[in-house]
Amino acid sequence: MSSSKPLEDAKGKIAFIYPTKRDSNTKELPILNYFIESKNLGLVMCVAFLDLDRDGDYFITLSLKSPSGIEILDTNGNLNAIPSNEIDPKTGTSFLSVDVWLSIEESGTYQFKCGLINMEFNYGNPIDEKVISFNIARAGANDE
Repeated sequence: MSSSKPLEDAKGKIAFIYPTKRDSNTKELPILNYFIESKNLGLVMCVAFLDLDRDGDYFITLSLKSPSGIEILDTNGNLNAIPSNEIDPKTGTSFLSVDVWLSIEESGTYQFKCGLINMEFNYGNPIDEKVISFNIARAGANDE
């Protein structure tokens, strides 16, 4: 097993995550309940980070699970980097948004998970993870 720095020495946290969709002005407004007309849904996952070291090599993993636990999105095999020039040198913060296109098979509560990785720590496993939940339903499905 290769060496790794202790997890407690790692810098970097996921501050918050929220789902949204872009409006015509490309504003990203948080959405808790998505009501869709068809099976296709385009959404944006916004992730804020803090306490990052600009000299660190950070990557993120993303996953999305359906209400029945089916993995719809999993990037663990394809890590996405946080570019060092996107980390504020004074505050150590960064903000990323990821466009996701899905084919929705079921209504209910979906879970999105983001992991923050710095390969120098925790043997390349996440140094921080956050999970959020939000609803997706067919338009009119819950109308009474």
